[in-house]
Amino acid sequence: MSGIEKALLSIAAATTTVALLAAVPQAPAPVGLAAWSAHPPQSVPIGAGQGATVIAGMLYVYGDADTGIIRELTLGPDGRPTPTGRAIRLTRNGENILPHPTGLTHHPEIGTFIGDTVRQQGVIYHIDWNRALADGDLDHAVLNITIDDLAVNGTRPEFVRAGDRWLIATSDYGSADNALRLYDPERLKHASRTSAPGVLVASTPCGPFVQTIEWDDEHECLLLVQNITPGLGWRLTLATLDAEGVATFDEPQDLATPTDELEGLAILGDRAVAVSASRRDNVFPVTLTIESPSSR
Repeated sequence: MSGIEKALLSIAAATTTVALLAAVPQAPAPVGLAAWSAHPPQSVPIGAGQGATVIAGMLYVYGDADTGIIRELTLGPDGRPTPTGRAIRLTRNGENILPHPTGLTHHPEIGTFIGDTVRQQGVIYHIDWNRALADGDLDHAVLNITIDDLAVNGTRPEFVRAGDRWLIATSDYGSADNALRLYDPERLKHASRTSAPGVLVASTPCGPFVQTIEWDDEHECLLLVQNITPGLGWRLTLATLDAEGVATFDEPQDLATPTDELEGLAILGDRAVAVSASRRDNVFPVTLTIESPSSR
């Protein structure tokens, strides 16, 4: 067969392929992270910032000060957070049991979980949130303690939804062999280890240096809050979950500035707040645009 004949056959095959693709309805483009940027920060006394979450419309940021601590904030009309004065010291009977909090998540019907990571070992605490908030500590709020022995490097729990099922997601800060793991929260409430039967629901390999996870229920997606290199940089990776909890990841999106260590992100409607590991200038208003197929 001559070169011309081969070329003609290739063109015919390509034309047939295009025609077939045009005839078959294509799946809509997945939700995507269109843009994000950070604005000038302010200082909140949480020591080295570790993360943020939203519970009942209030913003909570946490870090490792003289003890692990959670502080309550509100957002003003300009999007800047203001402390309310309420705080929870992560101590029990005076002992600093969560010196390095990594991940705080709450579901009004299922409960509250908070992670702690020390020397790469992750521990997940199931706590009574209302009691902790009322007491200002964990003296009477700890309901269960679970060692996250499936983790490569630490734990960072976050409620996510796979289909109609709420699960606890967590991931790793390692440079390799990291995964997004989904746990059954009801099993987690009573397990001593995450390797216990029935706790792990699904696991998907993912990128490195995950500090925390943020679920966006409006767009049915999660964001891996990551560093670019160990201990430095701002990176977000968007992922969607199928009904079985298997994740599909978008391409990571990095910021050129700030350049310190991103630790956490919380979405509040059309606004967001990020937390860095700095002890000052550690809470940043963030502009974040997530697009669904219908808005593209």
